[in-house]
Amino acid sequence: MDLTTRIAELAAPGAADAGLVLDGVSVSPAGKRTRVTVTVDLPETEVGSADLDRIAEASRAIGAALDEANVPSTPYVLEVGTPGTDRPLTERRHFLRARTRKVALALVD
Repeated sequence: MDLTTRIAELAAPGAADAGLVLDGVSVSPAGKRTRVTVTVDLPETEVGSADLDRIAEASRAIGAALDEANVPSTPYVLEVGTPGTDRPLTERRHFLRARTRKVALALVD
């Protein structure tokens, strides 16, 4: 199992406990450390944007889970945030979350 998949497995319960869903995980080098970026979002049934308290709650839970599992095993910087308004809509849940917003569609034959 690769590192990104393992982090996603550890992060999902912490996000869910905060009432959020895991949207993505990326891992990249950052000097002598590793940058772990976890993207969370509201469930597809909710409209609006995730508030900072929920993101902070998810961040604390995700950080604790990663530390307890010692994943990654090297020093890391954890960044937890939302996907932002310029995220491409590529999955059904993305469209459901954007149902009250204007979207631009590029149709392809």
